[in-house]
Amino acid sequence: MSKNRKHYLIVSALILLLIGMGCTAAPALGAAEKTPAGAAEECEQVDPPVDLVPGYLPEGYELTEAYLMKGEEFEEDDIWYVPGKGDATLIEFYGTGEDDFLEITTSASPYDSLEPWIEEINNLEYADEDMDSDEDVDSETEGSNDSEEEDFDFEFSFEDDTVTIKGVAILLEDWTDEYGTFSVATFVHAGQFIVVEGTISTDEMTKVVESLPVLP
Repeated sequence: MSKNRKHYLIVSALILLLIGMGCTAAPALGAAEKTPAGAAEECEQVDPPVDLVPGYLPEGYELTEAYLMKGEEFEEDDIWYVPGKGDATLIEFYGTGEDDFLEITTSASPYDSLEPWIEEINNLEYADEDMDSDEDVDSETEGSNDSEEEDFDFEFSFEDDTVTIKGVAILLEDWTDEYGTFSVATFVHAGQFIVVEGTISTDEMTKVVESLPVLP
């Protein structure tokens, strides 16, 4: 995945966290003050699915709320969170820091496994990169284009990020950079498309995912 795309998605996730797409209060308070009572009325509060409440949470993190969100509210990010276009359930956890959060998004999966989703993502990204590359050819030298092609091959490989946890293929991405620690785990299991993301390391994310009751 390209660095620009990663940064864009991180920013999108943080915006989603801050404004809750109109569903939650801005998380600028301490974890103890971030309660479901602060959520906007237009968002339907639900009990968090028991099979998606992790048995392990990083120190200081606690369950805050769960709510429903329509797929269209994700807009251009729907392929990353709710590819089936239906409703999604979001489960939110906050840590002790102002920016510390962990969020689990689940929806009905149109895929039987992770592989066809990765293939679809790759095709979308390649199409975008092709358009950018065509523009670059007109304005840059041939040598620069060779460099662009090298980046192209590297940026769109998910192979090194795919791991197996309890027999389930999971795309585990480390987006940690100068903005802070961030990781995302995406997988398909039991008919659900599940995304776990937050301001934690991949080691901590692995522990969280391993502890999800939904996994065998």
